[in-house]
Amino acid sequence: MASDMKFTSGELRRNKISLAFLIFILALMPLFAACAAERAAPIITEVGKNLATREMTGGGYPEILDAAITQDEYEVSLALIVSTETHETRAKELGFTFVCALIEYELEGGCLEQKRPYPNWKTKEIGEGIFDYLITVASPDQTIIAQGAKARNATHITW
Repeated sequence: MASDMKFTSGELRRNKISLAFLIFILALMPLFAACAAERAAPIITEVGKNLATREMTGGGYPEILDAAITQDEYEVSLALIVSTETHETRAKELGFTFVCALIEYELEGGCLEQKRPYPNWKTKEIGEGIFDYLITVASPDQTIIAQGAKARNATHITW
């Protein structure tokens, strides 16, 4: 049956042009995909979130009762529930530590493009990044003890 099909030279030429055009479009697809990916916010991995929350709730910080991380595009919210005896200064230290834990875990295996040598524990400098962070430290009755934010182009958390 295939031998019964005959093409004119014009049809063959059009088919070759169509095939060449298709190959050209397929070759450009990775470029289009890369451009589209730049517009979308990187997704913080569940592994990174879990490691950071486990570090905070794993016993090294006895005042921490629970921890959570959520992401909405370029905004990352970090929440800590701490004992009611926790003072504001300590709550801020814990919030800074939580952000640093997330950054460290995502730097090792994820999407954050933080410039080293941040974070700086002495100066509490985190450095510029690609996300805006909102940090809330509250007691079990939802009383906010400390709340801070760090814009992606800022280097410190503003409490």
